[in-house]
Amino acid sequence: MAGVAIVLQSVAFSKNNMITLYRHSDHLGFMLQLASKSAAGQHPWL
Repeated sequence: MAGVAIVLQSVAFSKNNMITLYRHSDHLGFMLQLASKSAAGQHPWL
């Protein structure tokens, strides 16, 4: 039964993370854009 408790805890944790990610989605999108630009060899901060 310990495994079930761990799964339930991780589901609750994921739910909280999704809410947090949703709140910070604009910031995350910006970071992803920066990462993809730098991976493409462009450096927007220069």
